Amino acid sequence: MTNSPNINAAIFSFNWLGVSETFIFRQTEYLWSQGNNSVIILTENLVKSDLIENSNTQHKAVRVYHRPQKKRDFYLGIIQRKLMLKKNLYGAFADQKRHWRQAIAENHSRIIHAHYGTGGLKILPVAKTLNIPLVTTFHGNDASAMLRKKAYLRSLKELFNYSYIIAVSHFIKKRLINLGAPEQRIFTHYIGTDLNRFQFTKRVPPNIKYKEQGVLNFIQISNFVEKKGHKYTIDAFSRLLRTFPNCVLHLGGDGPLKKELEAQVKRLGIEDNVLFLGKVSPTKVPRYFEEADVFLHHSVTGTDGSEEGIPTVIMEAMASGLPVVSTRHAGIPELIEHGHSGYLVTEKDIDEYHNTLLSLFDDQAVNIADNAREKIDRDFNMSKQNKKLTEIYRIIFDVDSTIR
Repeated sequence: MTNSPNINAAIFSFNWLGVSETFIFRQTEYLWSQGNNSVIILTENLVKSDLIENSNTQHKAVRVYHRPQKKRDFYLGIIQRKLMLKKNLYGAFADQKRHWRQAIAENHSRIIHAHYGTGGLKILPVAKTLNIPLVTTFHGNDASAMLRKKAYLRSLKELFNYSYIIAVSHFIKKRLINLGAPEQRIFTHYIGTDLNRFQFTKRVPPNIKYKEQGVLNFIQISNFVEKKGHKYTIDAFSRLLRTFPNCVLHLGGDGPLKKELEAQVKRLGIEDNVLFLGKVSPTKVPRYFEEADVFLHHSVTGTDGSEEGIPTVIMEAMASGLPVVSTRHAGIPELIEHGHSGYLVTEKDIDEYHNTLLSLFDDQAVNIADNAREKIDRDFNMSKQNKKLTEIYRIIFDVDSTIR
């Protein structure tokens, strides 16, 4: 295998430093830390974030090109997708393509890594014009809800014909292969989490903690959107309070369903037991985890078909030593083995969810946290996974050089 000292990648992300996409920054930060100074960022939106200030690496070149939406382009896009007038109906506009093509050429980038299927489609025309390899990572919604759009399915054929593919779970990989992604050009690559940021804390088991201190703190940190399953967590937690009234549920995040969830809490009369923390900066998540006893994340398939990949926040909680209760959803069973490294329940099954929460007070589960940390270290350690990502790049370099 060719051993290249510099990756020279161009990373494409619609939102650079977005709060729910810190994993993209962590991957890129690793490349910079390894001396890959020629890695550049292509984006439509640069989000204000404290990630840079707390990073050990210098902030590298970010090429932002935000194209204001024009009514003409909006309606033209609708018409093109309705009539299927192009093979790729999600490609960049001409001025965007010129801007990013110039940045890539000046940087002598050897590969473009796009995040999300829509991101791959956006930058695909640039990669084809420059005749350099493209790799596209599919994360969740782009391999679930988006598949209901005929225009997107048509466009994916064009992407699969050119791009290498990374799936963040075996679950997504199988689905993409069924859609036509060439098996020989698709990789499973777990995102992983930073074990240096999330230190393992040996905790008193939940049942003993409640008996000794008379309180137990549950937490979920995620956007308030349907697929995060907050309303099912609130319902199951409300039932739990009938038996164990001194529990507190901390909900960190923001989103379109926040007011609806606040109303649900009020309707159930549990305002004193459910605390809304507001937006939580990624740098503050470890502190919240240190003060919690159990992590909840009831992922569900949304009414629009939206699904998760494997939520990185679950990995972070497991790395921190928190017992996790989640669902048999998408790639999550690849992360959690029920009864061994955490607990899984059926989506939207409040009875099973409630009974599992009750079991925390009966079962000491002394090995759950240790097993979870071991699982993260073995398969979801970001340091190891980032090294695997560079190996994928170099495999693509070697394969691509033989066919171009």
